[in-house]
Amino acid sequence: VDSAMHDQLLETGTIHLITVSGLHLGVVAGVLGAIAVAIRMGRWGQAAFVIGGCVLFMLVSGAKPPVVRAAVIVGCVVLAMLANRRNWPLNTLSLAALILMAFNPMYLTQIGVQLSFVAVATLFCASRSDHGLREDLIAESQLDQLIRETRSPFWRRVDGCCRRLLTALWLSLCVTLATTPLIWFHFHLVTPVAIVANVILSIPMAAALISGLAAVVGGWFWPPLAEIPAAICHLALTIMQRIIGWGAGLAGGHFWLPSPPWWSVLGFYTVTAVGLPRVREGRRGRVFVAGVLAWSLMALILAVKPTWSPPRDPRATFVDVGHGTSVVLESPDGRVTLYDCGYLGNQELDSRGIEDVVWAMGRTRIDRVVLSHADVDHYNALPSMLRRFRIDELVTGPGMLAVPKPAVEQLRIAVAEAGCKVREVSIVDRFVDHEQTMEILHPPPERLPDNENGNSLVILWREAPRELLLTGDLEPPGTEILLARPRPRPGGVMMAPHHGSLTADNRPLLQWARPREVVVSGGLRSRRPEVEAMLSVYGSEVFVTARDGAIRVTLRDANSTLERFRQEPW
Repeated sequence: VDSAMHDQLLETGTIHLITVSGLHLGVVAGVLGAIAVAIRMGRWGQAAFVIGGCVLFMLVSGAKPPVVRAAVIVGCVVLAMLANRRNWPLNTLSLAALILMAFNPMYLTQIGVQLSFVAVATLFCASRSDHGLREDLIAESQLDQLIRETRSPFWRRVDGCCRRLLTALWLSLCVTLATTPLIWFHFHLVTPVAIVANVILSIPMAAALISGLAAVVGGWFWPPLAEIPAAICHLALTIMQRIIGWGAGLAGGHFWLPSPPWWSVLGFYTVTAVGLPRVREGRRGRVFVAGVLAWSLMALILAVKPTWSPPRDPRATFVDVGHGTSVVLESPDGRVTLYDCGYLGNQELDSRGIEDVVWAMGRTRIDRVVLSHADVDHYNALPSMLRRFRIDELVTGPGMLAVPKPAVEQLRIAVAEAGCKVREVSIVDRFVDHEQTMEILHPPPERLPDNENGNSLVILWREAPRELLLTGDLEPPGTEILLARPRPRPGGVMMAPHHGSLTADNRPLLQWARPREVVVSGGLRSRRPEVEAMLSVYGSEVFVTARDGAIRVTLRDANSTLERFRQEPW
């Protein structure tokens, strides 16, 4: 699954369909039970066949916590049937939780396990009152029932299918609403399209799973036996992919949002667990739906509230992305600019870490993204950011998006799909913005030949008397062109070019800029003592993201404050 497909699965709320989970073990158990009945096994034989198959599936799939939970539930249901005893679903779910805690108490802190238990508990609770809810939803009368009984067998089957579909939609609605706070908190997503998508995809998913297992088993005995079920599996997966792509592109089907506060999520589940059982059974469904909608409105207000309070002073956050660059610039008037957006080793074109800092600000929109040059570690996270945030404008140096590189082509496609405005700037444009706070110091209008680093877009942020110089991967001959320009004010903050590389002589640039602090956005190599010694040769204090974590610079009239913080709390 590539990064684009992964995002589509998240945006449709269907990623659990392709992740080995308890849902798949339930399908396997159902198929095994049908086979056992078809070949006329006895009760004990059926039980042994189903439980043995589920245990085998659990072991082969790695005994993941959701699968263990499902195996415990299936085992309890089968044993209860053998003993002619009633199975209490919530007690069975509690037993599964105790077994998982016996193996590893930390399992229950994992988001996948939490979602699994919340979803199954919701299904149990919704199913228990399903008859009353269905009656309430359909509002059928005895006369309606009599009319249905006079219909032909065909129309009775259609009516039965409609009833089952309505029940499936109701259960999907309950599960989606119950898991929304957790998914919103951890993944910044609200996915109303999941209500319909999960119902539609359940049929091809079951077909893909069953045919895939048949292909594996048939291939063990005789490879040609695997061909037909493998073709069915491929067709089912193709259908799923098409439906997921349609759902991800549906307007209003999903919303990327800042996370609500943790205490609001905890409060939601506490109130639901304590208060909902006290509501009369016939009204629980409506009360639950209304409660989730009311909580969602409150959570939305709390999540985006930081955007109403921009920083009092301009500040820049050097995100700790390893060997790469991403700097978030916040203006007192609420404007947000992102300077570069990428890092090495990002094969999945992921934006985690960068997006977390923006989410923590309560932002759903970025005013401007400035890309310094066409090296992949400076822009490969931007396609993912374009899916998650509204980005008004992309600013690049001359000809950057025309560079003949596959990664640049992917970037061009992502920018076009997002409908983002693109603007090329150079030294002749002088300023990036109309407020004349972001001055362009490099490159010239004509690209320097065969030198991406030399064409780096260098900007001087002048929101406060204390200035911030962002240099990209600038190196000769671009360095010589920059040094010929008027010098910035002394005592500012400078980003070390090329991640603090020791192969470049940065002393002329340091002498020209005269910064009081130098920030290195780099990986493990930038932590070497030689890097700090080289950059502090003229008395500058040196900060390294790989050593100090993310660096936040707050610019004021007389001085600047540099904070270090680890990004995990975001």
